[in-house]
Amino acid sequence: MPGAMIRKVPAHIGLAILTSSLVLVSAVRADSFSACSRANTAFEKVDLCSVVILHSRQAQQLERAYLRRGNAYLELSRFADAVNDFDSLIRIDPKIAGYYDNRQRALKSLGRFGEALNDANMTIRLAPTYSFGYRSRGNVSDAMGRYDDAIADYTKAISIETRDVGVLIDRGKTFSKTGRDREAVADFSHAIDINGNAMVAFRERGLVYKKLGDFAASMADLSWFTRSAPTDQEVVSAYRGNAIGPVRYRY
Repeated sequence: MPGAMIRKVPAHIGLAILTSSLVLVSAVRADSFSACSRANTAFEKVDLCSVVILHSRQAQQLERAYLRRGNAYLELSRFADAVNDFDSLIRIDPKIAGYYDNRQRALKSLGRFGEALNDANMTIRLAPTYSFGYRSRGNVSDAMGRYDDAIADYTKAISIETRDVGVLIDRGKTFSKTGRDREAVADFSHAIDINGNAMVAFRERGLVYKKLGDFAASMADLSWFTRSAPTDQEVVSAYRGNAIGPVRYRY
């Protein structure tokens, strides 16, 4: 008869099976989270942290996984995906300044400057004594062509973290955009004094020296920079121009 072979499973056996299944699922989730935390490359972070996001129900694990995957998406220039992950992070904990700062980077890269500026403002509101929010807002203002606002924020960031080479370089580049080339050179030189391996500072200073007509100084900086980045076409072109420039001035 149909169903004749069906037997009831004793309650204690059913409970044991259920318990074993839960332990197995828990172990799998723990292993997935460990793999996500250990991932090195951006591709690994996306793949392994996606497993955690798909299966975990623990807020702490999800927060860590979304953060790692969101930053990996930034590294891979998958900015829309990064925005989605940082949205999720902010829903989990809306009081972490860094999550808004990360999202503004992705939004800025997508050209969504108004939203990026809002996130930069929130970053500063949550962490007013740290420099990174002011630098980020400066970067957004610079991208929007609001150079005076950018310089003001970079200057604030530098007043908080006086040895931040990155902000000095950012402000120097904005100074150069506004024709304040001597101030730009001063910022790049200060960055180099702090960190003699700040190759971007050599690059930018060399390009500004060229604008100022100081070809010898430009050659010195750009030749040093090209040792680490020989395929930078803007620098290669400027370097060749420098080689011709002094000859022109002899006539």
